[in-house]
Amino acid sequence: LSPVCLGSLRRAASINAEYMGVRSFSQFSQQLAYCVTQFINKDHSLASAVIEGLLKFWPRQSANKEQLFLNELEEVLEASTGAEVTKMLIPLFTQVAVCVSSPHFQVAERALFLWNNDAVAQFTNEHRVQVLPILYPALNVSTQAHWNSTVHSLAFNIIRMFMEMDVSLWDQVSKNHELEQKEKEEKRLAQVSKWDKLRKKATASREKERIDENKTK
Repeated sequence: LSPVCLGSLRRAASINAEYMGVRSFSQFSQQLAYCVTQFINKDHSLASAVIEGLLKFWPRQSANKEQLFLNELEEVLEASTGAEVTKMLIPLFTQVAVCVSSPHFQVAERALFLWNNDAVAQFTNEHRVQVLPILYPALNVSTQAHWNSTVHSLAFNIIRMFMEMDVSLWDQVSKNHELEQKEKEEKRLAQVSKWDKLRKKATASREKERIDENKTK
C-alpha cells in the first residue's frame, strides 16, 4: 500500500461516493479511514506508507478537510506500531506543528487534541528529543499570538506535559529557539541596513548625475 496506491484508493472512494450520490468528503471520510486502518491492522508495516500518503495529499485550503485528515491521522497512529511511526516522525510532526499554529482555531484545536490520545502521548514521550524541537515554535506561537483563548489553554496543556516529561530538555529547546530567533533578527536587521546603504548610495549617485548635467548646461 504505497502512497500512490493510497491515493488511488482515495480517488476510487471519491468516484464511488459520487456515483452513489455522496458529493462531500465528510460523508465518507470515516468509512475510508476505517478501511485504511483495517489494512494497518492486518499488516503493521503499512503504517508508514499510509502516513506518507496522508501527508502527501494533505489539504491546503480547506479547514474542514484538515480536521477530517487529523481525525484519520489519529486513528492511523492509534493502530500503528512505534517503529513504523518513527520512519515518518519528522514530516509527520512537521505537519502537525503547521496545524497547531493554524490561524483557523478548529484546525489548531483538533491538532492539539491529538495528545488526548494515549498512543500519541506515549509516542511523544518516547521520542520527545526529536519531537519537541519541531513542535516548540508552533506551541510558542499558539500561546503568545493565537487569537483564540481555547487554543491558548490547550497549547499550555501540551507545554505542561513536555515540562513534566523532561524540564531540562524543555529549557534547552527554549534557549535554542531564542538563539535562533535572535540570529534571524540580526540577519534581518543586517539585510535592512545593507539595503538602506544601497538606496542611499543610489540616491547620492542620481543626485550627483543631476548636478553634473546642470553644470554642463
